[in-house]
Amino acid sequence: MIEAGGRDRHPYLHLPPQVAERWIIHAAAQLDAEFLAFAATTGGTVYHPSCTVRMGGDGGGAPLDPQLRLQGVEGLRVVDASVFSDIPVCNINATVLAVAHQAAGTILNKN
Repeated sequence: MIEAGGRDRHPYLHLPPQVAERWIIHAAAQLDAEFLAFAATTGGTVYHPSCTVRMGGDGGGAPLDPQLRLQGVEGLRVVDASVFSDIPVCNINATVLAVAHQAAGTILNKN
């Protein structure tokens, strides 16, 4: 919020303080609404979705077995960042490529 001491920086602040304060709050609310609308329609993320279908086999109820097969669905394997149990600290692309490389070997060996 703009304080009374900042009057010389903003031309509309020549108004009485009570009027100026109401105008500033109204303007800020309009700007917030416009910003939120803009962010909702154009925003995105740089984060990679991961850790949604973790691999397991330890009897802990993981949806995937160690060969990346989805429990209860024959012929379906998951080979992407969703198989991680934790988000990798490194670049996720390299980690996904390593998982894909291992999965390809597993699939080709029919394990």
